[in-house]
Amino acid sequence: MRIGLYIGSFNPPHLGHKRVINFLLDNNYVDRILLLATQGYWNKNNLVDIKDRVNMLKYYESDRIIVDSIHNNYPYTYQVLNSLKNDYKGDEFYLIIGSDNLDRLHEWRNINDLLKYKFIVLKRGNIIKNNKISDDNFIYVDDFEYLDISSTEIRNGNHKYLDYNVKQYIINNNLYGGFMSFKNIIEKLTNDNKTISTMESCTGGGVSNAITNCEGASEVLKYSAVTYSNEYKIKMGVSKEVIDKYSVYSIETAKEMAKAISKYTNSNYGVGITGKLNRVDKRNPFGEDNVVFVSIYDKDNDKYYDSKIEAVKSSRSENKELVINEIISILENIIML
Repeated sequence: MRIGLYIGSFNPPHLGHKRVINFLLDNNYVDRILLLATQGYWNKNNLVDIKDRVNMLKYYESDRIIVDSIHNNYPYTYQVLNSLKNDYKGDEFYLIIGSDNLDRLHEWRNINDLLKYKFIVLKRGNIIKNNKISDDNFIYVDDFEYLDISSTEIRNGNHKYLDYNVKQYIINNNLYGGFMSFKNIIEKLTNDNKTISTMESCTGGGVSNAITNCEGASEVLKYSAVTYSNEYKIKMGVSKEVIDKYSVYSIETAKEMAKAISKYTNSNYGVGITGKLNRVDKRNPFGEDNVVFVSIYDKDNDKYYDSKIEAVKSSRSENKELVINEIISILENIIML
């Protein structure tokens, strides 16, 4: 079997990595790809724990994509391959690199040992071949286009090139220092001179609290309402007919809440949240249990962004955190791009 060995810091794994993987598999360059996250010996900045990077890579796993967490404790690639060949007897390894690595490939430790294997070289920039090393074992891929993605930029808050599950893992585990906060959103809203307001039910003010925990929140948060009862949702502008038709626990009601609070406060964005968190509501027996409905209304474009969140955590507080993180993700996609 032909196995592509893709080694990197994966700090974090992003859609550029995924593009490489899918291209090589879809075009039959290899049969499987082995992903191996390096330890901290490359002197990378902000390198999170190897366990977290392996866990994020596991979202890429399939029957043809394997995440290796056994052979990543060696400082040099030739040592990794020496260890792998004992566990993958009869398989043929292909080292996956970008063409930007070619100029220094002759400096790699024990390069002559590595040249016993084949290299798949993906074109990056204007570098095509390396004149310092015989390219007999090199497979050059000229028709691949790299996504120009900076991992540093991602760690600093630009999340548009992250797989959804990877982004949620980063948020839930609070990686990369402050990833899980409204800080970047507040800064962007402030710079754009825009505001936001919230109408919350099951989260009980958790979203507004998360916003106000960040410096500068007073510049952008105009108003926050916690409306557990249908009566006060209606008083705030939510349609009684919508509640009666779809139940208070529905995306339709969440949309009404989002638009009503935006209109009531003349905010650019309104956030509406309704749902059940580990409880049965005897007064409102309709609607799904342990599901939260979120809608964010963009007044300037008269557009809704909706999400249905399964409240899968064991405690109410954990589910509140889950919802808050989802709202951060939605707002990032709306506001930060």
